[in-house]
Amino acid sequence: MADDERLGLPSASGLQRIVECPASLPLTVQLRDRGELPPDRGSEDADRGTRIHEVLEAFATGAELPADVDPEEFREAEALWERSQTILTRTFGEDLSGVELLVEKRFWLMDENGEKSASGRYDLIGVSEARKEALVIDYKSGWGEVAPAEHNYQLGFAAAVLHEAYGVERVTACINQTGSAPDTAVFTEKEIGLFLYEIDMALSRKDADPFELGFRKGHRCTYCPARLACPAHHYALAQVQASPLAILASTPTPRLDEFLVKLESVDVIAKAARAEMEARLRNGETAANWHLEASAGKRQVTNAAALANAIIAEGAPLGDVLGAMSLPVGKAESLLGAATKLKGKPLKNRLAEIGGQHIAITEPKPTLKRK
Repeated sequence: MADDERLGLPSASGLQRIVECPASLPLTVQLRDRGELPPDRGSEDADRGTRIHEVLEAFATGAELPADVDPEEFREAEALWERSQTILTRTFGEDLSGVELLVEKRFWLMDENGEKSASGRYDLIGVSEARKEALVIDYKSGWGEVAPAEHNYQLGFAAAVLHEAYGVERVTACINQTGSAPDTAVFTEKEIGLFLYEIDMALSRKDADPFELGFRKGHRCTYCPARLACPAHHYALAQVQASPLAILASTPTPRLDEFLVKLESVDVIAKAARAEMEARLRNGETAANWHLEASAGKRQVTNAAALANAIIAEGAPLGDVLGAMSLPVGKAESLLGAATKLKGKPLKNRLAEIGGQHIAITEPKPTLKRK
């Protein structure tokens, strides 16, 4: 998100890091004031998330879809949107006539002097002033670890500003994330007040000495604008370099736990260093050990139906062509629903009756994640 839209002030998406690491915000402020803050170069994951959010915004507003939508990203956005409609109905009921829907709206938090102190832009919000209730849905299309809704400061910020703007006394906050069930929490006035207190405390430290507050290493350091100037990262790098990889197999579990945590910090530095080197090489600088190498363009099918018909016209058996094509379960349900006018459980049951033998349910394997 452009810094000028946020007026250079903290964003709700970074509040989790600002609260967890007291030094993050004041160090960022110092570097910005000195003109030493590295530019945000973005990433492929961030660009992908932006494209999916643009499709979701088009669904919500009825606007035209962005040009050249990636089919896989479209399907992902479609699944998230269908789930959002279910969440809206579950929260407010079938009749949404008394619910004001807000799409990609930015809210500001004001400090004690009436000045803007932070802002948050939210994907989809529903407000019922009559019921003094609101719903905020935050789409997550990446693979990064997200704080649970109950302890999520980005959602807590939304609850606080909605309480101030509309006088709502109850906010349902939902993380609608690809690949996992919706994570929902309900904030009453008590929880909203606690969130607001902690957020105000974190923002009030912006002019403090970061080295007196202390630095806290964690996986959210990846998104910290001041990460390359953080002494905690430099310490972690030195510690990891001193650990011989050959003895990992005999390393006690507590020590291996500590080692993995430090590796995360080093990985952040490595990615940032690569991005910086790529930028310099694009600007004409040279390096002894690195160069930019062009990669081949990736082929992508934009119209599977038209391509399939063309291949069949060349003599390929219809069954072979259909067998080679992929039909996601969500899309299969949408097609069957449009043909039969079924919805919900009856639709799922009918899909199981006519094609259940073609749908496999894989057993998920446990994966290593940070606590």
